Amino acid sequence: SDPSCARPAEAPPARPVPLVVVASTGGGIRSAYWTATVLDCTFGVRPAPEENGDPCPPPTAAQQADHSRSDALFALSGISGGSVGMAEYAAQLVASTSGSASSRPDWVRQALEVDGLSPSGARWLFVEVARSFLQFSGPDDRAAVLEGSFERRWPDRELGRGLFEVERTNPHVPLLLFNSTSVTDGCRFNVSVLNANVEPAAGLPTTCRSNTPFDEPAPGQPGRDEEPLSRAPRTTAGSVLPATRDVSDLLCRQRVDLRLSTASLLSARFPYVNPAGRVASRCPNGPQRVVHGVDGGYLDTSGASPLVELMTALEPLVEEANADPRNAGRCVIPFMVQIDNGFDDSSPPRKPRRP
Repeated sequence: SDPSCARPAEAPPARPVPLVVVASTGGGIRSAYWTATVLDCTFGVRPAPEENGDPCPPPTAAQQADHSRSDALFALSGISGGSVGMAEYAAQLVASTSGSASSRPDWVRQALEVDGLSPSGARWLFVEVARSFLQFSGPDDRAAVLEGSFERRWPDRELGRGLFEVERTNPHVPLLLFNSTSVTDGCRFNVSVLNANVEPAAGLPTTCRSNTPFDEPAPGQPGRDEEPLSRAPRTTAGSVLPATRDVSDLLCRQRVDLRLSTASLLSARFPYVNPAGRVASRCPNGPQRVVHGVDGGYLDTSGASPLVELMTALEPLVEEANADPRNAGRCVIPFMVQIDNGFDDSSPPRKPRRP
């Protein structure tokens, strides 16, 4: 139970309203497949699990139009293959809303049963290696080839739609946080619609190597004894992710958009498989900025750190909403889900040789 949801004894119980944030780790195509499967099985509308059969039976056509469970999702944060699975799930939400032919009960297998490495490897071996010697021009690199491999798995190309367009026009798609790493300075590169970083105020971290947002308050500082240790100190009213590079700052006030496939692959630039992604701002009357993004796992192996900072900013708003008498009939309760595609080791630990 949430203490902020407590009501007087004579008041009727408040209806719980879940606010769910999900983080997903990396792990290549296995992580993408597992992330999409977990999101689909947990937040898709499905019949009850069968007793001796499939624990995640496919939905019927009539159930696909109901987004009551997926609407509990507030934000998805991922790195590497987890970001790819998140983008695939967002594409499925778009397809199911529009009644597209891409919305199929077995959409996870159809979307992610793809060999993306072979065409990317062929592009690297037969085009890019030769181009490094002959210096001829070419339209795409092997990352664009990989993006196209994923996009073609959707008949109506939902994965090729713009990230800002999808977030703006589809109310069922949660906030997508694709976490990349800026290779030049080690900053988090936030590939999302969220403008998370503002000009830092005095006392706030100004470099990407600062641990200030996660530090426990020092003895004697406000919040040392009153708040749980898991609650990080607030930054500013406008800066949710300090010392972060935002892709929105490079898109000319959203005049330029990124495809879902491109946004997710900026977070999944596997070493040697894909080159670093270069995002350059060429906005008129604006600063010229360039960010080179590599795999988000360079900075955060769980994908959870943006959610920690995001929920730190949201907690006061949730508590204020729950205490508002106008919301007496409902109570917002945050949940966090961490998706990990690793394996549990069932073997017992070895007995140490020394005490």
